[in-house]
Amino acid sequence: MEAQPVNPPARLRIERGDVLGVNVSAITMDDAIATIECWIREGRREYVCITGVHGVMECRRDPSLRKIHNQAGMVTPDGVPLVYFLRLIGRKRTQRVYGPD
Repeated sequence: MEAQPVNPPARLRIERGDVLGVNVSAITMDDAIATIECWIREGRREYVCITGVHGVMECRRDPSLRKIHNQAGMVTPDGVPLVYFLRLIGRKRTQRVYGPD
């Protein structure tokens, strides 16, 4: 059985959680795909940062990298520690969104 595509509202809002100054998207893989499909339909120009703990730590050291992440349309949690932290701060819907996938 093939998964059916998710049809998000035209203005899908991605909830985020602050992880040491980096606003990481509290999403699932389905949310990420639906959001990107929405951007394509709307002709929006957005970019995605895929980050794990190492990326967050690099953002702590480099304000310009942190700005790039925080202005991204989506910052995927590519690591279980980020998923656990986001869930701990109340973003229960979060799952790991692995970059190569």
